[in-house]
Amino acid sequence: MAQVDGAPEEDPAENEPGSEFEHEDPTDEQLREAEQSPDPAVRWRAYEAGKRELAKVDPSSPNAGDDISSPEWAPSGRDIERVRNDIADAKTAKALGLTPEQYRDLARDPAHGGQITRGGLQERDTAIMAWKTGQLKGRQRVRRTLKPTSGPPTARIGT
Repeated sequence: MAQVDGAPEEDPAENEPGSEFEHEDPTDEQLREAEQSPDPAVRWRAYEAGKRELAKVDPSSPNAGDDISSPEWAPSGRDIERVRNDIADAKTAKALGLTPEQYRDLARDPAHGGQITRGGLQERDTAIMAWKTGQLKGRQRVRRTLKPTSGPPTARIGT
């Protein structure tokens, strides 16, 4: 591309769909918009940028790292949403003074073999809200075990 009147030469890659994800960490809003994009190139770039951000804030996340097995595969909006949620969870865990693993463990449901279920997520959020608003008395702890009746706590909040 020729330079005109001393103006800097434009990089054609800067105008490609999704190019905003190449040089900066994605915002939550950018990832939300990319989830809805019909353009696979936008979804790819958003997904890759989200995974880079996730690897920074939570390298232990099961969704961090390279796991793409087929060049024909393109991330769906749901794939981007999963990475976006993992980034938000890692940041929330840090704000609570927990590791991302501890934060995930608080959502594991002993009644479902330690799986993270929708109900487990709701229970975790309710327990954290009770802890943050001072509804727990004294030195009470919020903890979950993988067995409903015994075993060492896998995660706890409070002192």
